[in-house]
Amino acid sequence: MTATSSGTYNMPMSTAIPNGRREAKVERRITAICLILLVLFWRWLWGDCWSPINPSCATAPQHADNVQHYYAWAAYSRGTLSTWLPPRFSNWTWPQEVPLIFGDTIPIASILLAPIARVSGHSTQYFSFVSLVNFVCSYLCGAWIGRHFNLRAYSAAFIGIAMALSPVAIYRASGHEALSLHAIIIFAIALTIKRIRSLPAWSALIFVALGTHAYYFPIVFSLGVFSQLACDESDIQCRQSAMHSGVKRLSILVAITILSLLVYGYIPNSAELDPGGGTWSANIFALLDSQSHSFIAKPLDRIDPYQWEGFSYLGWLGITALILSAGAIICSVNNGHNDHQAIFPRPRCYWTLITLFAVFSLGNTWFIGSHKVIEVSDDLPLINHMFSTFRATGRFMWPMYYSILLWGMLSAMRSTRVPKSLTIFFALLLLESHVPMALFIRQDFASHYREGQEWQQRLDSNQDPLINTLKNAQLFLNLTGDPRFETDSLPSFIPQAINPTIATNYKPYLARMPQNFSDLNSGKPCELAMMMLKRAGGSFQQDRIYGILPEKEANECRHIVDISSKQSLIAKDPTAVYAIRQQPG
Repeated sequence: MTATSSGTYNMPMSTAIPNGRREAKVERRITAICLILLVLFWRWLWGDCWSPINPSCATAPQHADNVQHYYAWAAYSRGTLSTWLPPRFSNWTWPQEVPLIFGDTIPIASILLAPIARVSGHSTQYFSFVSLVNFVCSYLCGAWIGRHFNLRAYSAAFIGIAMALSPVAIYRASGHEALSLHAIIIFAIALTIKRIRSLPAWSALIFVALGTHAYYFPIVFSLGVFSQLACDESDIQCRQSAMHSGVKRLSILVAITILSLLVYGYIPNSAELDPGGGTWSANIFALLDSQSHSFIAKPLDRIDPYQWEGFSYLGWLGITALILSAGAIICSVNNGHNDHQAIFPRPRCYWTLITLFAVFSLGNTWFIGSHKVIEVSDDLPLINHMFSTFRATGRFMWPMYYSILLWGMLSAMRSTRVPKSLTIFFALLLLESHVPMALFIRQDFASHYREGQEWQQRLDSNQDPLINTLKNAQLFLNLTGDPRFETDSLPSFIPQAINPTIATNYKPYLARMPQNFSDLNSGKPCELAMMMLKRAGGSFQQDRIYGILPEKEANECRHIVDISSKQSLIAKDPTAVYAIRQQPG
């Protein structure tokens, strides 16, 4: 061995190269094994719902996120009332066009896969596929972070597994595939940890974030801006670059953001918001609340249903890693041996930013358990507008969850003298929250599949004239004059469940309601019928247009609109479904 000027020793080249090759070979082998295990886990988790050509898990006449997302995707990809860029459709608010983001599907996936779906002509879903992509990308990001700090291959792989199988991401897989793509958050944190300021990398991530779900954008954009400006004290080159080109770099990120907003249809856009309304928040104890997804920890008291969005349970893995890391840092400082590079650049600034997200996640009313602590005044227009724009504020606790988990595991693993034992110990702790969550979601998928199969059998065997009418209809109109009209005999999601490509204005089930929808569908039934039929023009076959009208108004409209084929809904229901068309001449 040869001594260097810093007092460390270099191994002879003949020894270092074989060791390096051996380590790389071990790393590749571990990566391959972990990826195979993730694919097997994904297949087990999704059960009968895994196949992209079998959408049974999302076909049912009920108000559920996964059902809404599938029918929005089906209407966009297989219907004729949609545009590619920006992705818009009018199937649920006909004739008013709305961005696909109101349907809560994943815009970037819909844009790329819609042409394939149209050519194939088959009922398909991409939700299981993006879930697998999330597992793989999350693992690679976690392992990438571990390798950055020169952890052993198995320790880096474990961090990848902990990121890939994050319970807070799996929790959303069966109900909201876009919100389960936490690899976007993990990748943003990874770029920050590795001090990567590359504009192409951050621009691409912003583009993907907005193309997945709007809630990812503030997180990614804020971390991108932070990464452009935050440099370690010792990185003189970075500090000079940030000082001289900071404005230019930020301008490019803003330009990419505006372009992405245009591409995906966020702007120009108008939606009905709820200023000052309640938010789906996180509880102050969100990081400690297992919400029954633990073998050991009991769920904490909270307000339902408004605080389940903030599920960010650290589990015994996160809590133990945090305690061990804090202890290791205190010991190293006392002994004067704290020579590790900080995990995050400008740690105080980084944690301030993450804390701001956590505070916002608490919503406009803060709770400790079920006890109200603070309520934000309605006199704060900017803050309340943010709350009404991002109603599910609890999701902004996720950056805190991942930051704490990564900091705890990395700090503990860098400080230990027994890395293999610590990794095994962490793996055992991981089971405490991950296994109950996986079992819960697998059961949820199985329930979705049964519901979908039962509904399909009901459709195939049903001889109900109303169901057959909706199967045949191209356009089904609410002509009552009440834009929010709904009858018990025709629940709001029935038309889409019977006929996924139907055009209708009947009680749309969307994440956001178009601002002018109410005005367009309000008025006297006869006048509304005339206006809608004129708009329909030659877009639909005349014998495949149906509308729902009160019986009294239907009789009054016969002199201006051709109304026939009455189909009563239920005996006591004052409305009925009619075949309608314009009077000849």
